[in-house]
Amino acid sequence: MAELPTVEINRTCLSLLFRDNALSPGDQEGFLIGEVIERALSLSDTQENVGTATVIKITSTFPIPKHCRFYNGVGKIDHAALEDLLGPFSDKIVGYFEFKRNLNEEIEEIITFTQRNVFMQLGQRAGHSHEKPFVFMVLRQRHESRGVIQNSFGYFTFRDGSLIKLASSIPNLGDTSHDRYVQNAPVPLVDNLFAKMTAPKKDPASLPVVKIHLAMLEQLKIAANNAVVLEEEYKIAKYLLDKCEADLADRRKAKKLQTAIKRHKVDDQVVPSTSKTNCMSSEPPAAGSSKSELKVKNST
Repeated sequence: MAELPTVEINRTCLSLLFRDNALSPGDQEGFLIGEVIERALSLSDTQENVGTATVIKITSTFPIPKHCRFYNGVGKIDHAALEDLLGPFSDKIVGYFEFKRNLNEEIEEIITFTQRNVFMQLGQRAGHSHEKPFVFMVLRQRHESRGVIQNSFGYFTFRDGSLIKLASSIPNLGDTSHDRYVQNAPVPLVDNLFAKMTAPKKDPASLPVVKIHLAMLEQLKIAANNAVVLEEEYKIAKYLLDKCEADLADRRKAKKLQTAIKRHKVDDQVVPSTSKTNCMSSEPPAAGSSKSELKVKNST
């Protein structure tokens, strides 16, 4: 099994990283900038080289603003957004760091599923291998008591599909050969973001959001006027409909009345009975009949 690499970070870089984390309003993430070198190993007595060791030298850090996240909730990276974010650092990234506050001691060094996915994809992008390792730095801060804050950090890397903790070292104060802090080059995306945040305030009426808001208000006014017109038209239509229904009811009543009158007239024109007709018969008497016979007939 190949020897594990070691991580080396100079004291200036580490102190500035702690300061950035302390000043951040919440948790923070970012990239570690530096180089991977092969350092010769020698025996202190004979100065004879006995091999080489892989060292990940961290010389600078690049914290990420909250507005510049390049992965989703499950850790899938948007590579186009990542390239825009890194800018000139694209080929200088040797690791990634994560800072969290006030976690329980039992879970301080536990790496979440999301962060594991992000770290794995960043390592694949950087060409992670035994010769070119990619490191994940975990930073934690916990308030022990009033005025006492404990900071801790550790390094991990992938080896055969598993996360393995790496040894770290900070050069001592007397060794000035490692005390070099590399100033970050400007990143267009981040610089533009901060420029917009710190730019002088413009006239609110010229802002796109305000323009959209005013346009929406105009549309609402038009819609309100249309609603008033529609309400008036509805009232007129309802009035006409009620009037038509009233006229139709009057016509039905008039028709029923005419039908009743016609039926009454028919009842008044009924034909008289047969007995009455016989009594008033105008048939002339037979020839030769006497008046007495005629009276008898009439009486019968």
